Amino acid sequence: MPSDCAFASEPADRSAPVFVFGAGKTGRGFLAHLCHDAGIPFVLVDRDEELVRTLRAERRYRVRVLSSPERVVELRPQAVYGVDDSWDPAFAQTTLCLTAVFGNNLDSLGELLSGALSRRLSRSPGSRLNVITCENLAGAAEKLRSAVLTRLPDPELRKQVDDAVGFAEAIVLKTCLAPAAQDDPLTVRAQDFFELPCNAASLRAPLPAIAGIRPGEAFQHQLVRKLYTYNCINAVLTYLGARLGNTLLSEAAADPETYRWAKRAGEEASDALVAEFSFDRAEQDTWQVAALAKFADPRLPDPLSRNGADPRRKLGRDDRLIGPARLALRHGGTPRAMAEGIFAGFAFHDGEEPSLLEIHGDIDCLLREICGLARDEPLYEYLLGLWQERTRGSS
Repeated sequence: MPSDCAFASEPADRSAPVFVFGAGKTGRGFLAHLCHDAGIPFVLVDRDEELVRTLRAERRYRVRVLSSPERVVELRPQAVYGVDDSWDPAFAQTTLCLTAVFGNNLDSLGELLSGALSRRLSRSPGSRLNVITCENLAGAAEKLRSAVLTRLPDPELRKQVDDAVGFAEAIVLKTCLAPAAQDDPLTVRAQDFFELPCNAASLRAPLPAIAGIRPGEAFQHQLVRKLYTYNCINAVLTYLGARLGNTLLSEAAADPETYRWAKRAGEEASDALVAEFSFDRAEQDTWQVAALAKFADPRLPDPLSRNGADPRRKLGRDDRLIGPARLALRHGGTPRAMAEGIFAGFAFHDGEEPSLLEIHGDIDCLLREICGLARDEPLYEYLLGLWQERTRGSS
């Protein structure tokens, strides 16, 4: 690939660009859009060579904001790079990086950033910047920070990077979708929502004037709240809706019985979160109401296939269903609705793949191998008993 990827025909902008690592739907349709609305140039970096080639050739793409009425915005990156390109000169100017690479790619991103940060700080010692992780993963910022620091062999360089670079976690509450059939392939359909809360305590440099980025204090448990509220409700709607043959999230939410289960799951999770972290009850209720309203919105044609994908991860010990269910039992609650979502998740077909229930068959194996539960744990015993009761009732 050519290393000179800046669009020379575009007017030069002397302000520091924001680097967006991950040019997928969230990177293009949300993070870059925040920069665009603030009048700040942005640079896209992605490992998908075909996507990089297409973005360079087109030099622009559209975001369809699913508002009432819908509006279409054209975005123009200052530059687009592949991960192996020479982007050090532009990286030397930036004070903010935003990541949208999925949690399982943070380790490889750490390897990439460790080299780039080493070169940057060797030229400009003490040069400060922030890296905000916009991943659907609790602890993403710390995971990326560790991935960077462990690849720096020099203790002095590790200290320099740790002092100069802030790794801050953010919460992504916005949904970005693939283009519709009639759209250009680069188009992103995006929810009409432009707020990115992040952890103020981890920042090392002033942020650019981007209105949607909202640094907040006492952020430690906020991503857990998001995962155990939004994602919990989403998972119950998704897996129960798929069981009924629905194809869209809003269709699942339109079914009264499915909606009742999802609302009850949100209440179970909210009770546990308030008990565990002392969240304000009224504030937590607004999270639950906002989540249900978002998923029921027919303007967001969000496929259940997207939301339910990778059930093996989503039914993991600390993820969106098992995590809050464990928390509920710890505080004297009964995660009955979350259990309904868990059982439906076992039967979910991820594309053409067989369901987890078809692969493993045995409930004991599912609870131990997929959910990471020990046989003497309260949630294991609760789910096993409920499953056996259901099995007897259907025989």
